[in-house]
Amino acid sequence: MAIVTGSNTGLGRFTAQVLADNRCQVVLACRSPEKAEEAANDIRKKSGNQAVTVMVLDLSSFDSIKKFVQTFNSKFKKLDYLINNAGFAHLPQQTLTAEGFNPIIGVNFIGTALLTCLLLDTMAPDGRIVNVSSRSALSGINASMKWGDDIKAVDDGDLAQLATYSFSKLLLSVWTQILADKLKKTEICTYSLHPGTVATDIWRDLPEFLQWGVQKILARTDQGIAPILYCTLDPLIKKQSGHFFDSNCADINTEFSTYVATSPIDLMANVWPETIKWIGNHFDFESCGKLH
Repeated sequence: MAIVTGSNTGLGRFTAQVLADNRCQVVLACRSPEKAEEAANDIRKKSGNQAVTVMVLDLSSFDSIKKFVQTFNSKFKKLDYLINNAGFAHLPQQTLTAEGFNPIIGVNFIGTALLTCLLLDTMAPDGRIVNVSSRSALSGINASMKWGDDIKAVDDGDLAQLATYSFSKLLLSVWTQILADKLKKTEICTYSLHPGTVATDIWRDLPEFLQWGVQKILARTDQGIAPILYCTLDPLIKKQSGHFFDSNCADINTEFSTYVATSPIDLMANVWPETIKWIGNHFDFESCGKLH
């Protein structure tokens, strides 16, 4: 059983298709049920696998995340693979999430972290959590990094938003490392990865002339799923839980960790307590046995 977020299009859809092709039960976790059902019908038709379910999930709303988890747990007994693919790179409007966070950080990291934590008790003993990050995480450290309550500010301008995107992916990959350590007494593995610089719908809100360039320069969407499937399915990387993988499936965790060590903020010490501060009222960290 797999959940793939943001799977009505792009990398998520291609990933869901391959999993369905291989007889896996798949939940398409998407904001738009109409678009997701259209994708699900196509996946069912191509794979011959009818075990493809659509469930509504809006990562910018804690209420939506909690409702999704409750519904999932009422329908399914366990979760083998959680593939956190959904994300924003650019915002068409300067709005905050339901909880008042910058939407790029709120969806790419905070909402994803809450979803993951709420699903931990449902994870299979040897389950995998796969976080689709970006190599831009290795440029996420800058003098204007948001932290604490400042994370509730909205960026002004395309370049500022791209910097926030990089920071959100940096947070996600650091959190992946920390989560792996928290889960070390279990067989659950976590990974983050760079899928390649791929022309997916994550760039859909860029100005039209930039979208044209994206389609011309970047790789095809189907070329970005190799590291996702590798981290989800390869049995030989269990000991590399928490590691960061590149688009060619190479383990670049040493490069990533070296970069993180250059931060003026001690990210390894601060990301976990900040996460608890942001989502702690919605998830009981102390009572989750898999984290202790």
